[in-house]
Amino acid sequence: MKPSKYQQRVLDWLANGKGNATCNAVAGSGKTTTLKLAAQQLRSMGLEPRDIKVIVFGKQNSLDLIAKFGQEWKFSIQTLHSVGFKILQQEIGKFRRDERVVSSKYRQIAEQKKLIPRKTKKRTYKGSLTESKAISRVEHFLTLIDLARLTLSDLSVESIERIAYHHNLEGIHDFKRVSRAIADILIEGQEQAINNHRIDFTDMVWLPVEWALNEKSWFQTYQFVLTDECQDLNAAQLELSLMLAGDNGRMLYVGDPCQPPGTKVLKIVKRPRGRHKIKTEWVKIEDLKVGDCVYSYSAQDGHFYTSCKVTGITERYYKDELVVVKTKSGLISKYTKNHHCIASFEPFKNHYCVYLMQLGMQFRVGMSKVSINESGGTGPVARLRNEGADAMWILEFYESRDEAFIMEQAISGRFGLPQLVFSDAPIRTPQLLEKAWQFIGNNFERAAECLDYFGRDIRYPLFKRDRQWLQSLKRPMVVQASNLVDGCLMLPYKNHPHCYKKDWEQITVSKERYEGSVFSLDVEKYHTYVADGIVTHNCQAIYGFSGADNQSYQKIVERTQATELPLSLCYRCPTRHINLVNRIFPDIPIEPSEDAPEGILEQIDNNDLWSDQHEAHLKVGDMVLSRKTAPLVSLCIRLIGQGIAATVKGKDIGKQIKSELEAIADITGFRYEEFNLFVEQYREFKFQTYENLDNAEQLKENLADKLNALFTIYSSQPNATCIEHLCNYIDDLFSDDESPITLSTCHRAKGLEGDRIFIIKPEDMPMVWERQLGWQKEQEDNLLYVALTRSKSTLYIVGKPDWFKKDNEQDEDEDEETSATFGETSNGNTDKDSEALATSTAELEISRATQASEVNSEDAPSATEGSIQAPEVNSDDSLLSTVKNLQLVDHKSAECAARQALELNSSEPISSIDVSGVMLLIKKLFSYEEKCELLTLLTDEVTQEKWDRVFNCLSKDSNRSDRAVATECQVSAPFVGKVRKNMIEIGEIKPEAKRVDKRGRKHKSPVKSG
Repeated sequence: MKPSKYQQRVLDWLANGKGNATCNAVAGSGKTTTLKLAAQQLRSMGLEPRDIKVIVFGKQNSLDLIAKFGQEWKFSIQTLHSVGFKILQQEIGKFRRDERVVSSKYRQIAEQKKLIPRKTKKRTYKGSLTESKAISRVEHFLTLIDLARLTLSDLSVESIERIAYHHNLEGIHDFKRVSRAIADILIEGQEQAINNHRIDFTDMVWLPVEWALNEKSWFQTYQFVLTDECQDLNAAQLELSLMLAGDNGRMLYVGDPCQPPGTKVLKIVKRPRGRHKIKTEWVKIEDLKVGDCVYSYSAQDGHFYTSCKVTGITERYYKDELVVVKTKSGLISKYTKNHHCIASFEPFKNHYCVYLMQLGMQFRVGMSKVSINESGGTGPVARLRNEGADAMWILEFYESRDEAFIMEQAISGRFGLPQLVFSDAPIRTPQLLEKAWQFIGNNFERAAECLDYFGRDIRYPLFKRDRQWLQSLKRPMVVQASNLVDGCLMLPYKNHPHCYKKDWEQITVSKERYEGSVFSLDVEKYHTYVADGIVTHNCQAIYGFSGADNQSYQKIVERTQATELPLSLCYRCPTRHINLVNRIFPDIPIEPSEDAPEGILEQIDNNDLWSDQHEAHLKVGDMVLSRKTAPLVSLCIRLIGQGIAATVKGKDIGKQIKSELEAIADITGFRYEEFNLFVEQYREFKFQTYENLDNAEQLKENLADKLNALFTIYSSQPNATCIEHLCNYIDDLFSDDESPITLSTCHRAKGLEGDRIFIIKPEDMPMVWERQLGWQKEQEDNLLYVALTRSKSTLYIVGKPDWFKKDNEQDEDEDEETSATFGETSNGNTDKDSEALATSTAELEISRATQASEVNSEDAPSATEGSIQAPEVNSDDSLLSTVKNLQLVDHKSAECAARQALELNSSEPISSIDVSGVMLLIKKLFSYEEKCELLTLLTDEVTQEKWDRVFNCLSKDSNRSDRAVATECQVSAPFVGKVRKNMIEIGEIKPEAKRVDKRGRKHKSPVKSG
């Protein structure tokens, strides 16, 4: 294959360039092909596969790439999880066959520590976090543990709150208690990895970074590291990939980048040259840019330098106390608790201090003389070293020994913390100390309470064992703001290139509440800058919050100082599709290939999906995309009713919906018969909890989408009698396996492609809500970009979104109509009034009834594999006129009125009429209870023909599994289960029959208890 001009630039850089590079690849630009060409180029330069590491996402992708590259690359092409696992084995030893990856490892640890509910044979533990209402959703807590590792979080309260906020984990309430619990769990997790070889998948990428295993002598680095899909790297994965290159290796990243304020920083506007003096100005930290030069202080020689550039700028949300520092001369600056400051404790050189020392999960209180010169081994750092402890905090300084001694006793008594040393062999035998500390046990919570009282934070020790030789109170040191105390010294900038001892000023420390954005800088070389007139240290924040940080590509460019090489040719999409993308996203440099076809780009109505007279009717092999889940669920159920064994892509989506379902079932007094009322109650409660949150509108949108999907599922299962039945149906409805028609959210569609793509509910993209943050708007734009770049031939827009304009088409507002798709309100508003969801409930149920009635006609033609049939829709005006003339009092229920209205309006039997046209009319004419009752009449099982197909198949061989029968009969497995149950009840087949799949393998039925 001849490389494109863009790919040739990459190959030229490999051969003749220096440093690192990133490939800014558009959708369909041949990223895998580029990697293959790069590998071939490196081989031609004399490098062996063992000198190169190729990183891909997903085991299947690695196997596919090995097949393309050749077997000699078998050990060079890996996922980051595979790389991390190999590194861990070198550190802690090879795993035995019985030592496997435990995916539920951290759930088990949390249960063992009685933090979350746990059931045993003898009793049930509620869990301290759930019982204290620190959390209300266990799954959200476990997700938070994963994200804390993936983001390399410092586990501060603000970091944990930020992660929860970013990922909409509204089940977390007491962030202080939760952050402590996570720290406790992660310590235990590391110990289990070392001692018992117990790890989960996230440990594979987290532990090598957390333990800094690249500093080991045995750690292998590579001359070249090639990384695919780099925009999906989280913080832990990015660090691991950087470790593989070491100090001398080169890196090529291939990916798709699509995509407190007011602090004053001293910026260098013009550097001194000859007779020209330096020119500076104070600028707001949020106005700085990467590449700007700032004043930077060197602690080694006491000089300020003007040539240091800003290499990174981080903005993050913060909701907690700020540490407010005021110098003697009146300078004021504010810091987050974990901000790195440069401070001196020299004024306390003749004082005594009370400290808190940590060893593992045990803590003790102690007292010592500060002893600035600690060569005699009596100061706090010497105590830390001599006792082999892990960390230490200084709680307070005192002028006299007596005062420090008395306060040591008082603190010990108030917080229940022992004064017993961890190690003191000359005085006490180790066996007695060990026995005593075993008796004391874990006192983590008491220590955290003590530190909170003194304004310290258990996440940020003043001294740590792993850097003890660099720690001393006799010289200025880098400390986190939570460890600053009244009377210590900080350095103001005196408008002079050199500082002296007399320039340091004493400070006073206070706290104030703050909620909003905070900014931090990373400055090259000396890693310091001047903020609000005071020298401060770097505080570069964590790099991301999930598997796909929206700025991960840009951060890789900044972190590696990479040369950017574009891959702008799209080999997938036709020219008309590319032109549409260019109109919507003019800043994305995507171009069609030279031989790209023109393609089909058409705007259609929802009814066209089901009309065999229209070219756009759904066929096997098509892909349907949606921003939300609910429209896909409705469409999937309708396809199942037509005899197509469809599923919605993404088991994780099903888990989220089940999580909401289980939360509803936990409501006091829940009864399945009143499911709709409890869902409405749940919705109102959740919306109230969102009211004061910055991302309230987004949370409401997400919840409404899941509840709409849940309503659709509930409405489609009239024979279900309990929550377990719905959960089982959800498991069947959502799958990661292949399906005759692919139904996927835009989130799940990245990396997928197809000949014919349908975008339903296109007006949902890009989603906009009140107080939407910039990165959230960017991610919504990215989802639309993904949806528009999946098609290789035909793209259908099912609706009339504002962003779509046909070629040469002018805006005609009078012709625009908003189409409501399967259970969604046309404007997408989630909080119109308290009846919004109730209305949605009725519409969903009636919509499902409509779908059932369309396919239950005995006279209707059966669905073939290539097309899906549906009758035409009647006139809304005619139906409205008919329904208005009916008197509800003459009928037993609203269902009778609905049926009679339909039959009066048409000579056709009710079962063959599409009643979607009366859905909104019913909404206006009937009460909420009457709308719900309509489901009873309008929902039928399925067509008699479909029932007969399954009945005959089971009659011939009842041993076959539901899925095997469903595949042959082109129906869903749950429907086969219904037919089987009916046949067992009437005695047609025996319930004890052993089932086998289509290959003849035995099917193991789940064992039911009770």
